[in-house]
Amino acid sequence: MLDESIAHSKPSEWRRVISLEQKLVDMIGNPNFDHILPNPIEGLTNIFSELQNQKFTTIMDLTGWLSPSLEGLFPSTPIINKFSLSRVRVVSSPNLETSGYTVTMNQNEISKQKETLDMQRTLIVDDTTFTGWTSLKTMELWGLDPKTTTHAFLIANTGMLDQKNGIMGAVRNLKSNGSKVVFGHELSTPSEDGWHLKDLHQHRNIMKAFDMGLTILKLIENEGYESKVVKSVLQDEAVLNTIFPERYSTTQIKEMISDGKFISSGKVDLEDEDLVHTKNPLLWASRYFKEHIDLQKVINNRTEILQILGELHTLTEDPEAKTEAAIELRNIVRRETLSLEGAPRHGLER
Repeated sequence: MLDESIAHSKPSEWRRVISLEQKLVDMIGNPNFDHILPNPIEGLTNIFSELQNQKFTTIMDLTGWLSPSLEGLFPSTPIINKFSLSRVRVVSSPNLETSGYTVTMNQNEISKQKETLDMQRTLIVDDTTFTGWTSLKTMELWGLDPKTTTHAFLIANTGMLDQKNGIMGAVRNLKSNGSKVVFGHELSTPSEDGWHLKDLHQHRNIMKAFDMGLTILKLIENEGYESKVVKSVLQDEAVLNTIFPERYSTTQIKEMISDGKFISSGKVDLEDEDLVHTKNPLLWASRYFKEHIDLQKVINNRTEILQILGELHTLTEDPEAKTEAAIELRNIVRRETLSLEGAPRHGLER
């Protein structure tokens, strides 16, 4: 998925970024899968063309970077963009269990914010959804009525998470609660999956981290992910410092829980002080991502892959790029939605 790569790079470099991401996918992709890079700008204009004539009393931008586009489309509607939920995983374990979710506002802060807002008809915007959990939890924390809440996504899962046990994907899950859902692109689990490509190069020391991640994937390939050697490597302080420089200890997680800034998944023992946690772990160290790549191709193309990762890191880490990207996305939305007035709508609604 390209959305974050586009949102963090200058518009003048978008063509280059997309070309490099496509080249990277071609070089590492498992040939047993079809690899598709949905155009996030197309997805954005699709959902905004569907939303432009609707009326909302409050908008929640969970991405943080779509607010200028939303302001251009809904200039008189209050927009909340300081609230978000982020998944945290255990990275000292090869299973990458979900520890829980950081939340940027506690319940007192939410209550205070709500005093100034009319949330009878709320629009919640996010980039991608697989399960719908973030959207459902947002409605719960803010006390929103699902039947008067609309959810918009650049990419949304229209499939099932577990057909046998009747566990629905995001769109079906949200719709079953009475919400309206609009999306620009769709994927359908379990036959399809998705990854944020920026998680392949968003790292302060990507060159060293890539090589160490590749070493871990080789060990998983040769020894198995539950082997003692893999577990030992993932608990090594030098390895953790290199691959996961921004991480939380269990003690820090407990402090966030005390502050109302962390929601436990209930699946991880948060009394275990040996666990190490992080948000958005580098994909090169993920055994799940490994199934979607051809490890031998990665090994063979290491030098060229490192060059691509280095350039993508440079292009998507420019401090000024996010501002320029947000302004240009707003301009694109304005142009596209104006040109679509009176034309058939292209957004997908379920």
